[in-house]
Amino acid sequence: MSFEDAQIGCIFGGVAGRNLDELLRPYYETENEIFVNAGLEPNLAMPEQSTWDLYWEFFDSPEPHISGKTMICGHTSQKTGHPISVGHAICIDTYVYGKGGWLTALNVDTREYIQTNEDREIRNGLLRSPKG
Repeated sequence: MSFEDAQIGCIFGGVAGRNLDELLRPYYETENEIFVNAGLEPNLAMPEQSTWDLYWEFFDSPEPHISGKTMICGHTSQKTGHPISVGHAICIDTYVYGKGGWLTALNVDTREYIQTNEDREIRNGLLRSPKG
């Protein structure tokens, strides 16, 4: 085993050599939220969701999920640098990989977020309620 393999094994708890998709869950649910990479099919239970929706769907006027839970996702960059909420769904992809982008962490209980960028600036915000 190389030194690099040993380091990776320590970081990932001895799972070096496995594919990342074997290590990650396709979604995570709490009492009030569903966390996904990209999106979900609103009329399907979570175990029935397609890989396409979970990993590749874009945040484009998502409908509420049948569970009544709030979907938290990324995958669709908000080039404004601010997360977006439509009430039943929140997108926290704030273009971290792009010029002027931000990395965002969200407190799902309070809807407060904290962000940082490549210039090491830090800012805080509160998700605004969707316009009615």
